[in-house]
Amino acid sequence: MKKPVTFLILLSILILFAGCLTMPVQVPPNPANPVHTVAVLPLVNDTADVDAPQMVRKKLAEAVGKRHYNVMPIAETDAILRDRMGITLGGQLEAATVKKLKENLNVDGLIYGTLMDFKEVTTGLYNVRKVRGKFRLVQTATGDTMWQNGIGVKTENKMSGNAGLVADMAADISDKKTEEEVPWVTLSSTTSNQGFGETLAINLGVKLLSKATNTYLAYETNEMLKRVLSTFPAGPGQGVTYATPAAPPAVMPPAGMAITPSVGHMNFGDRDFTAVMVFTHTDTGEKETLSWEMPIAKAADKIRLEMDYNKMIGQGDAPVRMEKMTMICRGDKNKTYALYPGRKQYMVYQQANDPVFKESRIDKSKVGSETIDGHPTDKYKVTIHLDDGNYTGYIWNARDLDGMTIKTVTTYQGMKSTTLMKKIRLKTPSASVFEIPAGYSEITSFGVSKQ
Repeated sequence: MKKPVTFLILLSILILFAGCLTMPVQVPPNPANPVHTVAVLPLVNDTADVDAPQMVRKKLAEAVGKRHYNVMPIAETDAILRDRMGITLGGQLEAATVKKLKENLNVDGLIYGTLMDFKEVTTGLYNVRKVRGKFRLVQTATGDTMWQNGIGVKTENKMSGNAGLVADMAADISDKKTEEEVPWVTLSSTTSNQGFGETLAINLGVKLLSKATNTYLAYETNEMLKRVLSTFPAGPGQGVTYATPAAPPAVMPPAGMAITPSVGHMNFGDRDFTAVMVFTHTDTGEKETLSWEMPIAKAADKIRLEMDYNKMIGQGDAPVRMEKMTMICRGDKNKTYALYPGRKQYMVYQQANDPVFKESRIDKSKVGSETIDGHPTDKYKVTIHLDDGNYTGYIWNARDLDGMTIKTVTTYQGMKSTTLMKKIRLKTPSASVFEIPAGYSEITSFGVSKQ
């Protein structure tokens, strides 16, 4: 029993060491190359491994950078593709033109890629580790493909005798089905004289250890990229450096986005306070949920709400970036102000004339008592009558907070909205939070200054 264990430890160490090796690139720059700046785009993933494309992509970007190119940071590439074009996956790039990508990324070259194989098959009879991909470099000024290459690499270990031979032949037939498009290179092929169980245990142990140490298929990945990039053209070296493209202006959310039927009919009580209002909206049909927090402050008949829709939990990779907004409701003036801090601008709404703040009838009946977030509450069933229909649901008013509504649940046409008050502090906020800050200018509509 000692021999297999010793062999496993030795093999594991060798694999981990090999996985960390990178071959230095010694190629001179090519000043005639017109491509100075490049972006490595998300890879198309034809494998079952969801994390592999990003790992391979990062290694690819590092290797390209050593070949005298200015490489756009991957995080920045992803942010621009997501926020401006709604692209988060390599498979979505087919719908984007080179011209459009150039306009948004502002680079001379685009590197496309497809990860075709990234897996380890461990059967005991035949054990193989394989990585395969194909890539191309496109010049954005012309749309022409300047370079393309693809290759697959594998390391294999099989049992000796007929069993290993049969398994080897079956795997070889499987690989040949796609070898014409992108060929395979066998890095190493070893034969084990151990029994089936010992061979299986060794290869499973190596697989688990490499995953635990984040070196899974690292050796094969490095070797694949080294061979693929052996024909990659050298960059110009000194020249135009990568510059972050200017971000497009964010969308100004209308004031109505801050108001939901449940908020409009919440009882904030007579006490002054600060809190965090947590919103959750669920589309029961699509089973999609969005959630975000809004700090709230109240003093007498003044209320302040702060909104940052870009911090929604569950919004995924939303293509639209929205500006932060602050709502200040001044009951003493019968006005509400929508502030846009990023622009230092604000809009004024007359509450009596604006449909956003129109009072609606609400029917309410008590149905029980519950404790919500440590507060004893009275639970009410409600129907909120609005111009576009009726919202039904429940509200919870805290008895220890003079009847303040600390939770609401309403539904309307397949949408479920929940509001929950958290971190409630009974204190009077500073009067300045309800004033328009100095330096803000009034606008009459989105982007139009008041004359």
